[in-house]
Amino acid sequence: MAASTLSVTGALRAVICTLWYIWSTRNRLIHDRRIILSQDIIHIVEAYIREVNGVQRKLPVKRVKCERWRLLEASFLKVNFDAAFKGNDRRSCTEIVTRN
Repeated sequence: MAASTLSVTGALRAVICTLWYIWSTRNRLIHDRRIILSQDIIHIVEAYIREVNGVQRKLPVKRVKCERWRLLEASFLKVNFDAAFKGNDRRSCTEIVTRN
């Protein structure tokens, strides 16, 4: 990745993390009456970004390849399924798709 792309990515990460933490701090103020100082927000966001960067460096790079559907052998079927549950209505939905 080019240096300019990295700096843009880092700046974007900092903005997003800061906005996320400000929102979280706002919720603590409203719900818990807990005040967090701006200096504390800065230190916490910086520590969080350092942690994310450290984890990202340790993760292996894995290339994802796009694989298109192909005709299976005559004796096989491909089955895809998905499910969802809506807790407050106690409703669920299941979908199954089968292809040769």
